[in-house]
Amino acid sequence: MGYWSLQVKNFGKISEAEIQLAPFTCFIGDNNSGKSYLMTLLYGILRTNFRSLEMCTKSNEYEALKSWFDLHYQETNKIPLTSIKTQLNNYLNAVLEANKETIVRYAFNKKIHIDSLMINLGLLKDLYVRFSNNEDLHYENENMSMIQLSLYYKNDLISRASGRIRAHQKINYAFFFAVLLNRIIGMEYRNDILFLPTSRTGFLLT
Repeated sequence: MGYWSLQVKNFGKISEAEIQLAPFTCFIGDNNSGKSYLMTLLYGILRTNFRSLEMCTKSNEYEALKSWFDLHYQETNKIPLTSIKTQLNNYLNAVLEANKETIVRYAFNKKIHIDSLMINLGLLKDLYVRFSNNEDLHYENENMSMIQLSLYYKNDLISRASGRIRAHQKINYAFFFAVLLNRIIGMEYRNDILFLPTSRTGFLLT
């Protein structure tokens, strides 16, 4: 899959910046130019649990994404996420806009002004999703269904989220969308995040 990129405006001393993530990302610049701010913000985003954020369930972006999942609910084949990139990216940025102060405060443990925080998800190549009613259950004399959202990288299952709902109960899309964003934003990083602050002399601190 392609790595996502981060865009910020009026964040600390940074008027505007765009960072394309890669397996190895290095910032080079003068002292007090904002390198540590950007690195700390990236680290905070990678560690963010979207389930703890306001998921903008009344936004147009949420409704557009929900409509897509409603349309493709119960399809037997895996669906490439490239077919939903626009809706997913728009929704992600709506969530980031609504929660930018919270994310910054989490990363820095203090309030820092930021005008804009956006992410471009990249290609989403080789990522597939399946959203389905996995099985019918009988639980406490009530018919229940097990709803599952499965995310695949190529042919490998990398994430699965499940939730039980009673007959005629609405699906909690916000939960499934948060799980999906957690996995997409954190993929290739979540288990081996390295944060290496650099001293003014340029030597890595250990």
